[in-house]
Amino acid sequence: MEKAGRRRDEVWERVTLLEGGRRWMCNDCGEEFTGGASRIKAHLNKVKGTGIRPCIGKANSNNDTERNLLDSQGQIQADDTEDHERTQDLQMMKQYAFDCLRPEDKVILSPLSYLTQEGFITLKPETSLDSLVIDTFVEILNDIERKNKTTPSNWYLPVTFSDAAIKGKVSHFLNFVHCQKITENYMSDLESCEKNKEIEIWDSLSNTSEAEIEETTKKLLIAMEKLFEQVTFTEFHWKMVDDILLQPNGFDCGVFVINYMQQSDNYVMRDSSFQFDSQKEREDLALKLLNSDLNKEKQNLYDKARRHYAQDEKQHGNKRGNSHDDLVKGPSQSTSLKDQLIHSDRGQIEGDTKYQERIQVGSSFVSNWDTEDLQMLKYVFECLSPRDLVFRSPRSHLTQNEFITLKPGTWLDSLVIDSFVEILTESEKKKATPSNWYLTVTFSTATLGLDEHKFKDFVHRQNMRKNYIFDQESPEKVFIPVHTGQETGGHFYLYIFYLNKNVIEIWDSLPNNESVDATERDEIIARKLLFAMEILFEKEKGAFSNYKLERANDTLLQDNEFDCGVFVIKYIQQSDNYVKGNPLFQFDSQKEREDLALKLLTNDLNQEKQNLYDKARGRPYARIEKQDGNERLRVGASEMFIEAKYDGRVNNRHDGLQKGSSKGYLLPTTDLIGENFQRYTEQIWEWIMDSKVSAIGIWGIGGSGKTALATHIHNKLILEEADSDSKVIWVTVSQKYSISHLQKVIARSIELDISDEFEVKRIAGKLLQAFKEMKKCFVILDDAWDHFFLKEIGFPMSDNRIKFILTTRILEVCQGMDCEKNTVKVESLDPQDGWALFEMIMGFHEELSWEVVEIARDILYECEGWPLAIVRIATSMKGKKQVREWSHMLECLKNLGNRQYEMDKWVVSILRSSYDFLTNKLQWFFLYYILNINREPFYHGNADQVITSFVYESIDETKKLWELYIEGYNMYHKLNNHGMLDPCEWNDDWQWKMNKFYRALAINIVEDTGKIMANAYKNLKEIPSDDQWKDDLQKVFLRGNKIKTILYITSPRCSKLSTLCLDGNTNLNYISDDFFNNMPALKTLDLSDTSIQRLPESVSGLKYLIALLLSGCYKLSYIPPLTNLKRLIVLDLSFTTIIEAPLGLESLINLKCLNLLETRNLVISAAVISKLINLEHLELNVTTQVGIQGLENLEVIVAYFDDYSFVFNTYMSFLAKHCVLRSCHITLGDSSDDGINIDYFMKRITFMNMNLTNILQSILPGDMNEFFIKQCHQETGANSLCRALSYGRKIELLDISWCENVKYLCCLSSFCPFCSSSQLVGRLCLSGLKDLKDIVSPYTLLPLHQPFLFSCLTHLKISFCNSMETLMTPKLLALFQNLRTIDVNYCGKMKEIVGEDDHSKMELGGSGDLSHPTPITLPKLTSLKLWEMSLLNFVYRGVMLCPSLQKFSACRCEKLNPPQIEKSEISHGCELPIKKTTSTEYRWEIKTD
Repeated sequence: MEKAGRRRDEVWERVTLLEGGRRWMCNDCGEEFTGGASRIKAHLNKVKGTGIRPCIGKANSNNDTERNLLDSQGQIQADDTEDHERTQDLQMMKQYAFDCLRPEDKVILSPLSYLTQEGFITLKPETSLDSLVIDTFVEILNDIERKNKTTPSNWYLPVTFSDAAIKGKVSHFLNFVHCQKITENYMSDLESCEKNKEIEIWDSLSNTSEAEIEETTKKLLIAMEKLFEQVTFTEFHWKMVDDILLQPNGFDCGVFVINYMQQSDNYVMRDSSFQFDSQKEREDLALKLLNSDLNKEKQNLYDKARRHYAQDEKQHGNKRGNSHDDLVKGPSQSTSLKDQLIHSDRGQIEGDTKYQERIQVGSSFVSNWDTEDLQMLKYVFECLSPRDLVFRSPRSHLTQNEFITLKPGTWLDSLVIDSFVEILTESEKKKATPSNWYLTVTFSTATLGLDEHKFKDFVHRQNMRKNYIFDQESPEKVFIPVHTGQETGGHFYLYIFYLNKNVIEIWDSLPNNESVDATERDEIIARKLLFAMEILFEKEKGAFSNYKLERANDTLLQDNEFDCGVFVIKYIQQSDNYVKGNPLFQFDSQKEREDLALKLLTNDLNQEKQNLYDKARGRPYARIEKQDGNERLRVGASEMFIEAKYDGRVNNRHDGLQKGSSKGYLLPTTDLIGENFQRYTEQIWEWIMDSKVSAIGIWGIGGSGKTALATHIHNKLILEEADSDSKVIWVTVSQKYSISHLQKVIARSIELDISDEFEVKRIAGKLLQAFKEMKKCFVILDDAWDHFFLKEIGFPMSDNRIKFILTTRILEVCQGMDCEKNTVKVESLDPQDGWALFEMIMGFHEELSWEVVEIARDILYECEGWPLAIVRIATSMKGKKQVREWSHMLECLKNLGNRQYEMDKWVVSILRSSYDFLTNKLQWFFLYYILNINREPFYHGNADQVITSFVYESIDETKKLWELYIEGYNMYHKLNNHGMLDPCEWNDDWQWKMNKFYRALAINIVEDTGKIMANAYKNLKEIPSDDQWKDDLQKVFLRGNKIKTILYITSPRCSKLSTLCLDGNTNLNYISDDFFNNMPALKTLDLSDTSIQRLPESVSGLKYLIALLLSGCYKLSYIPPLTNLKRLIVLDLSFTTIIEAPLGLESLINLKCLNLLETRNLVISAAVISKLINLEHLELNVTTQVGIQGLENLEVIVAYFDDYSFVFNTYMSFLAKHCVLRSCHITLGDSSDDGINIDYFMKRITFMNMNLTNILQSILPGDMNEFFIKQCHQETGANSLCRALSYGRKIELLDISWCENVKYLCCLSSFCPFCSSSQLVGRLCLSGLKDLKDIVSPYTLLPLHQPFLFSCLTHLKISFCNSMETLMTPKLLALFQNLRTIDVNYCGKMKEIVGEDDHSKMELGGSGDLSHPTPITLPKLTSLKLWEMSLLNFVYRGVMLCPSLQKFSACRCEKLNPPQIEKSEISHGCELPIKKTTSTEYRWEIKTD
């Protein structure tokens, strides 16, 4: 209807008003609608996205005129008299938001941010504006800039950006920029932005000091330079802007900032005629926010406001009170604003649809939530069993039994509060500068109920510091909820620690509760919490003793006895109506509890959310019916229409199960480059065709091509199995998988209906039955991070018709899923294949200059064959031809870890998930390992050093040292199994290297902490400058540099420094005596391999020192007194030149490890060592009778003896009688070249540079299981080593190298003590034995009934034995039936590996046929490797039967004939297809399954 005093819009002539005046019919198409003039215009002009169907009638004659009447920008001026209806609607919405919404309700929801009612109401007069209001306008202005300008000239950045730049660290700022995608979201076009190199400061109060402005400006300039390296922002100069409008009060600065950004005329140029009206300006801003096209809450808010005031009019006879500004006249009779709004993701609700704002849940009602959310809540309350999971997050879970304590009239379960604590913590982590910490009720309960030792263990096991205390600098408050009284019931209240004020506030919603002892609450519990905070913060005792206790006043109090838990949650959230008592606020227990319940269920942390949505949809009270082409959702007795075409599914807003599965269609993939991928594909396909194989694994580093390989296999299965009844299923597992989710994806893929089942076991039964009925099925599980039991999902375990192909980054996942034997590791690409991939991605259309090509090859080298890096870099360099561009990319790759943003974004971030999946201790081991290993490939020996250093650096005083060593080695191998170490074989030895991108990741992580100085192996000549030695520094790694002296007059103030590593600075000869004075917390000091002569006096004051490492300080002659180092556990003085024991050594009663190796001039009494009663590990040179009496805890001993003297025999006798050792390493002879690493489960003896004949005079333990004989000799006539080896019984390793006059290893005589009673059960290594002719003496009658010596030998390695012509005879080989590997190399005269020697040929005479020898069998042999033997003719002249063989290779054996190797007797002469792979190396190779 036309309103009085207002000109009727011409568009009304194009429609016919129907009865009642609210509906109209289009004269062109005959469709009926509701709404006002703007709806008619949208309909006639066929404008999409406005919530009304376009007109399908005759063409409009006045389209241009009418279209111009529409508001193209969606911006509304508050005083727009031409659309008074729209203005009234906006006023209604604004007033509804101000008066009726709760503080946490969303008012503005845009793509980048949202604004709650709590922030929106700061637009009321005389209120300081919330910064999020400004940030929302920033987003609107950026959107207008992008849409309305062909070349944008302005950028608008949010207040959160400046906060992060000014208040946070550089690392935090860069992380904020990366996470918030600042450049993508706010900086659309760098080129077109105006560059005047000026900064103007617009201040509406002009009262900021110049020093403060200069400091803030400097930080912003630094922040901008970090974003854009190509612009030098430090050249900019700043000035204050004059002649602008200034605010007349102290609270409108935010309003002025918004108008300054909009460059509003009356604000930019001071106009004396303009009168600033704060109330009007704020209202105008509020209406612009509400009406912005970016606001996705606009439709929802309008509907709620209209229904609210419509109901109010019915109740009060259309009499409504006006607001203070008398601008709200009540809801308009038209729906013009609603008519021009776009669809929201909840569906468009037509004006004539009866929409219920409230839906019954149990016996009550909940408002402001989606119907589907409410449906889920009802299902949880009424249908689940008590043990069913309702809420599951990374750190906690709630069962239905715990969750239903949110029902009215019930005491809350403490786990509900803990779940909210986790939600608030995760929300806080996302802030640029977190200000709050939230701890759990479980924490306070542990504080009150456990002793100190158990509480520390609780903090460690629960990982409280990492999970809840993530930034120890910026937070201001700590919230700790406490529960006292009975387990059921009791009372909750809250402690808030104000860290900046040294104040504790007690928030108690029942302060006079008789069940709570006020003295206990105010004194005893508070004191215990203070002590707990000291432990949590790792502070000294008394650090929190000066906190003042206060009670919070003027807070909302509960009016019953059971809502204390609800109030605690609201107190923690600092909800307005609870923080300050509001007499107008009426607490509604039922409503608040249901609101909390829905927040828990629908929170993004809840991993059960999807599962609950799905289950709730399938209940009989929530069903879909089709009517008039629309979906009708029936919930109980209420109905709701959703304008959407019916497709047979429930509203799938939360349905993500379709994603990740394929039902028989080809998947997109990339080309596989290189011979390796071809080999992988052939091998996997061979396993697929093998009926004995049911599970196949593909593993490797992230980005190596595992998924691409699996996709090719998937597509090949689709194509080649197209005519069969087989199913091919693709499932992306990912880290956050659940059994129920996998079941649903798989059920959909095989078209199995499980909608009527809710229990995992029952669904598994259905799937199991379905799989049994299939002829064939292939399941590809991509990106698995943990192994799981297939039968739990519903897969048949022993049915080979069902085959699984698994891709993972972790070898242990393959092992846990029973596919270790059928696993391929996707390796890095070799240079040739890497270049082919690079060219394919680049798509070279034009010739590049030779300079660019050379740089491109250098770039490829830096990628280390990693496909992801190659693809990303090649993609980014497309079309670039300038040398400078390519040089810049090369420089970025060489300086990874120096915050090369592009590389971090493209590549390093992919590896972060592998790091995040590690346990906390393994994460630190990974960082420590990278920080302390040089970039070059390293050997196991280097790894041993780092592992030992890690044990000392992170020593656990409660564990045995050998346990810590084993744990360190396990972590080392675990990194390898996670693909984070890259093994490579070189010269028959294994080297390891660290992927450079993992190194960059580690450096970035360390820099983010700000508490670790990582400058190892950087060729530093001086220690870092004073400003880098910060007080909160915790660990400093300076090893492997070129530092010569440390001349600090005063010590750096590093009160929290626990680790200082200066080892490997070989030229370091002097450290000032005061250097360590201000490092009271130092636990590990490593000065190994330096030239230090005197240890500084200040070392004596390091009372908390646990490890003092001085090995290899070959000039060290003075150590200050160690009397005060009572906590010292490890003291390493090996390879030093000290001549007397350090003063106070005998008082180190906690010492567990003492290393005195190669301190030959050291004079130390037996009494000193015997006082070290806790010693577990002792290493020393024994030159005199140094006693070890009283060392009852000794488990590892390493002792060097110069010869077989009386001292040696006495020592061995004592060990045999009194010590039960775990590990014993004894070296007899010259130990200068003994580089054997310690194995903590072995007992080893080494003879070096000795006459072996004299060993018989020695007393040796009989339980030694490793023998090393190095550079020894024996007298002429003693051809074998039987006499020297007669001490061994069960020998796991026998290594004999570079010895003279050794012609035979043994005699194999039944009368020989060694040959008849000893057994080789592991490895036999013979190297550099120039006189060795045979393993067994040919002059001994070989008793075939005596296979005991070699029967369990598994590995045989022979090298540099240049007198051997034949390795062994067939008769001897028959004794080696457990042999798994044979490795023979550099034996210059070797002609046959297995053959008859001259002595055997003489025995055979004319009776044997040498041209057709009998076949030989090696049943367990898996690898045969031959290298560099120019005279080698045959492996064996006859047939070799090797059923387990996996690899045969022969390199640089020019005369070798291809061996006749067969896999089984059934093959009937079908030999393995051994071929020559290269013409230069004469190498044959075969890899079999």
